[in-house]
Amino acid sequence: MPTSKQDPGGKRAAKTNGDANKASKIAKENPPAGQDKLRVKSQNEEISGPPGPKVPFPVVGVGASAGGLKALEELLAHAPADLDFSLVVVLHEAPSAKSHLTDILARKSSLPVSQAKVGERPKAGQVHVCPPGKRLTLHDGSFEINPATPGDGPVTVDSLFHSLALEQEADCAAIVLSGSGSDGSRGALDVARAGGLVMAQDDQSAEYTDMPQATRATGVAAYVLPPEKMLPELAEYFEQTKRLVHEGKAAEREFLGAAAKIFDQVRQKTGHDFSAYKINTMRRRVERRMVLNQKNSLPSYLQFIREDENEAAQLFSELIIGVTSFFRDPEAWQVLKEQALLPRLDAVEPGHIFRAWVPGCSSGEEAYSLAILIEECREQAELDLEFQVFGTDISPMAVAKAREGRYPKSIATDLSLERLKRFFREKGGNLVVRKDIRDRLVFSEQDLLRDPPFSHLDLLVCRNLLIYLNAEAQQKLLPLFHYTLRPGGLLFLGSSESVGRFAKLFETVEQKAKIYRRREVPDYAKPGVLFPTGFHVFSSHEKGSGGQEKDRVNGGGGTVRYSQKLGEQTKKMLLSRFVPAAVAVDDRGEIIYVHGRTGKYLEPAQGPLSMNVVKMAREGLLPQLSLLLQRCAQDGTPQRVDGLKVRTNGHTQVVNLNVELLERGEEGLRLLVVFQDSADPVRKWTPPPKSATIQDQQIIKDLQQELQETRESHQGALEELEGANEELKSTNEELQSTNEELQSTNEELESSREELQSMNEELNTTNQEMRSKMDEMSKMQDDMANLINSTRIATLFLDNDLNIRRFTPEAAELINLIDSDVGRPVHDLVSKLDYPALASDIRKVLRTLEKSQSEVGAAGNGWFRVRIIPYRTTENVIDGAVVTFTDITELRAARNYAESIVATVREPLLVLDRDLGVVSANRSFYDFFKTRPGETEGRLVYELGNGQWDIPRLRELLERIIPQQSSFEGLEVEHEFPGIGAKRLVLNARRLERPGGEQELILLAMEASSQIGGKD
Repeated sequence: MPTSKQDPGGKRAAKTNGDANKASKIAKENPPAGQDKLRVKSQNEEISGPPGPKVPFPVVGVGASAGGLKALEELLAHAPADLDFSLVVVLHEAPSAKSHLTDILARKSSLPVSQAKVGERPKAGQVHVCPPGKRLTLHDGSFEINPATPGDGPVTVDSLFHSLALEQEADCAAIVLSGSGSDGSRGALDVARAGGLVMAQDDQSAEYTDMPQATRATGVAAYVLPPEKMLPELAEYFEQTKRLVHEGKAAEREFLGAAAKIFDQVRQKTGHDFSAYKINTMRRRVERRMVLNQKNSLPSYLQFIREDENEAAQLFSELIIGVTSFFRDPEAWQVLKEQALLPRLDAVEPGHIFRAWVPGCSSGEEAYSLAILIEECREQAELDLEFQVFGTDISPMAVAKAREGRYPKSIATDLSLERLKRFFREKGGNLVVRKDIRDRLVFSEQDLLRDPPFSHLDLLVCRNLLIYLNAEAQQKLLPLFHYTLRPGGLLFLGSSESVGRFAKLFETVEQKAKIYRRREVPDYAKPGVLFPTGFHVFSSHEKGSGGQEKDRVNGGGGTVRYSQKLGEQTKKMLLSRFVPAAVAVDDRGEIIYVHGRTGKYLEPAQGPLSMNVVKMAREGLLPQLSLLLQRCAQDGTPQRVDGLKVRTNGHTQVVNLNVELLERGEEGLRLLVVFQDSADPVRKWTPPPKSATIQDQQIIKDLQQELQETRESHQGALEELEGANEELKSTNEELQSTNEELQSTNEELESSREELQSMNEELNTTNQEMRSKMDEMSKMQDDMANLINSTRIATLFLDNDLNIRRFTPEAAELINLIDSDVGRPVHDLVSKLDYPALASDIRKVLRTLEKSQSEVGAAGNGWFRVRIIPYRTTENVIDGAVVTFTDITELRAARNYAESIVATVREPLLVLDRDLGVVSANRSFYDFFKTRPGETEGRLVYELGNGQWDIPRLRELLERIIPQQSSFEGLEVEHEFPGIGAKRLVLNARRLERPGGEQELILLAMEASSQIGGKD
């Protein structure tokens, strides 16, 4: 039966018997750095729902590093148009960078793309982008944005995924795209644990494979796809999941009927039995495998798991997703340290090795946390103490990761800065547990209810494991835990677990932290312990179905009645007297398991503590033990030698020694060494009888002397061998030191490579954005070129020194320009225009920043309007001038024609611009009012003469003409005009439209009426 720290159901754990399995109510606040409002679940909570409103549709987190821009574009370019879920994108970007990510993605996607805002709720069918240098999370159904802390490393993707798992539970998904580092892998575990889906980009399409590979290494990536296939597959997955949710209770009843058959297939193909797990916690994981394999019913999935060789292993991996981190529920760990661990360590006798066991250790975080805590206690109490921590788990992949002791930088959110500096070192973009701590731990695969337990323990840490087992399995494990602990040993459970009805076996040290101490109870009061090795030690209180004693049939000859106490005592006596002492060792001779009392054969060697069986062998046992181990390891056949004389506490014991092969696996050999006392007495030497001849006595004396010399020679050889071994050990230590130096150098190079890679990613992102901007600029330049060419206006672009930057083809024809003239001063060029003041007018415009306009003649009787304006950049900086030349030859001819007509009109006429300035007047006006053009043209009409035209009613009418496109007629004006006397005039005015978009004009005509007083 597999037991591992896992979250099989992906939802909040269902209730189990009594308070022992009550869902945890403790809400801990342990926010990651830079994310104060992100909620973190406690040690024994599964990912649970939010306290606030939940987003009613799935929310999908998408994470990538700087090199993932192309992957993001591919992902969104192939998004279905009718998505019923929201996408939240987080990309590693420097906070100081001006990001164009939203604009770039918007051009590639048919979905709306916007930058996320604080308090905004996700929208279905929309893409929300995290601002650069920020940490985006989901809380109470809306976005929270906090500054990212630079010292924490890149964990922004992990933060997003973690918040989605807390808020949305199974209604979320995580997509990890191209990028370096391991950000996203830890958050993907949270998403999978909550019942959500995890996708990772395949190596073939990823520019940087670190992030997808780190996610795949967790074992929770359900899909490994190129970006263009992800969103269509995800849409299909959510559609299938919605169908299963609608089926509800009917599916639950169907699952109860099919569960036994499904788990039987898992047991047959993987060797692990899940029958002791709660059914409700298994259902959702099985349903997810059904959706991923597109199986619409349990019978079809059962048939699939029978036929597919890999599906049972895939389901097994799905059921044992690890739930662990460093110092989960830190308050409970602090209580363990202060109220239980320190007092226990103070009471340890000198020479005692403190032993601890963490079953269901998953990837090792909890086991390393315990080792760190013991080391801190040892230093705090100044104890010279040796300790060892055993970590076991059912998952081979989890055990392999635990042995490696390598974790992503995101674990920094769970550890204090002091612990990070003291117990970890950075290597290859990860954090690695220091060697002095790793050497304290031993990890191995173990099925808690099937494999033998560790024994003689001082501390057993089993957190968040019992809540997934049914009541029967819990009743088997708790007595087993009591058996494995030494007197006064400690048991540390999760906050939703307790010892329940086995309180007589454990006393409570701290109720809230769930810390217990082993009670010493009489044998008759102990419950039965079901050993995973297959035999069952019954207690004296275990009863048959009918009474205090059980009946056993005796070969058909009658019934023999016996008490349970007698059976227990019989088995204990058999084990203690007739089962020899033995040790299990690996191929290096290191002891990994001890059975029985081995003190007569083994003793600790002098010097540093060693668990090597050869070094611990007593006098008389060493040579043959080393030889038998070597022979058995070579050919695998059992080896035996009898009659070895072993010196034990001043006495000599005859021992028969057996060495046999236990197993030959991936981790090497496992050998069993059995010590069996011989019944033959040790023969003492007796002197030869007096009747022996002198010659015989001499022979005996010579043989004794030879034997003594042989012994001394053998002892000398052994000492020389030990000396050689010590020299080899010293050499090995020097080589190891050299190797560590090389490793340190390699780590520095690796760190430099990572920095260069990070810089390269940023440059790559900048390059991609620049390429995108260049494409935009190229299109804009093409548009501007086509626009300028379509106007057919000669244009010159000059810099501040009047050097030519650019010109249009029309300008080349007018001023005789060629491509090599770019960069030359404009006044050095030969022009067809009669405009010697061109350069001075341009300098005036640059000096005054006021535009200039004039009409100049050209060779061949042509006329051009020259307009000069300053060249302004987007930052409103003057960076040269723009000169346009508009051909007005035809317009000027038309104007001359019109002026000739106006000149023949007998009534006075004025032409005004839109500011009511006098543009021109006809000859009748000058003759009638006795004035000259110099006194009239260029002046405002109100300023003519002595202000004779400053008439309020006239001003009002004139100012309304151009804005309202109006006119007026018959306005009578009476005034005393200088030189001509009092006159009555009738004024008519009309707006004149001019071709080519030129400024509009006003024509003011005057009719002279009779003089005031009746005189003409």
